[in-house]
Amino acid sequence: MLNAGTFDDRSWVKPAMQIYRDSTQPWVHLGGDIKSFARMPG
Repeated sequence: MLNAGTFDDRSWVKPAMQIYRDSTQPWVHLGGDIKSFARMPG
């Protein structure tokens, strides 16, 4: 995993899944049709 904020050009980064959903901040809304996991998937 890489933090998208570490790239100079982040326009090509498209989230494919959301991990650790249980600890997401309430203001985070990625939306779209991505996989979501409460914890690290097994």
